[in-house]
Amino acid sequence: MQRMLYPRNRGPRAATPDLLPATVVTTAAGQIISGRLTYRDEFTITIVDANEWSHSFPVATVKIEGDDPLREHTEQLGKYTDKEMHDVFAYLQSLK
Repeated sequence: MQRMLYPRNRGPRAATPDLLPATVVTTAAGQIISGRLTYRDEFTITIVDANEWSHSFPVATVKIEGDDPLREHTEQLGKYTDKEMHDVFAYLQSLK
């Protein structure tokens, strides 16, 4: 279920930093940090800057800009309850 809900850090794409989308995060204090998007779910975003420093932020507290191919997927997750997601997963399992 985790792989279905959070597909970002799976497979060869995750292992190739050059293929990770560029992202700019602006904090509430106005600090701007740019780098490679390495993790994002509905609660947390993590980027790695040019100096290879990792920065993690609660999604609700920052403004996020960048080319994230899974952005719509991540935003949609916040609209479903746990029960709804379990129901979807159970349905997909029944298709085997």
